[in-house]
Amino acid sequence: MKIKKLITTLSIILILSCACGKAEDDPSAKLNAYHEGITAFNSEISELSARMDAIDINAEDASTNLLICLDEMNTHFEELSNLSVPDEYNGAKGLAVQAYSSMSEAVNLYHQLYSAENFDADLSARAKLRYDEAMGFVDSIGALIMNYSE
Repeated sequence: MKIKKLITTLSIILILSCACGKAEDDPSAKLNAYHEGITAFNSEISELSARMDAIDINAEDASTNLLICLDEMNTHFEELSNLSVPDEYNGAKGLAVQAYSSMSEAVNLYHQLYSAENFDADLSARAKLRYDEAMGFVDSIGALIMNYSE
């Protein structure tokens, strides 16, 4: 599953950021703050992933619970896009903004899908595509950070 790959990638980033930690008054405070933001994002997405996986698809409130999780996920993607990105990770800001844009569109499409009277396969496919796209941008952020950290 795409979320598990994301969690693994961001966990590696967490380990690298802990290994490179410096005092708060150090000039690298922006870098440390970014690593903390990435770590928080990882934790929040991991928790939401577990909640989404635990949804009983046969339950009456399954779609409502899924939409709640997706709304929360979108909030965390917005927070990711608002992180102050250190110069060392040039390009990560654009990727985070694109990730948030894709996730916002996916969430909007999922809301449309679950509020429709009839299932729309095209709408479902577009929503999944945008969701996967958002996760792909996050994977790219992880790869960028890992490449810099090597």
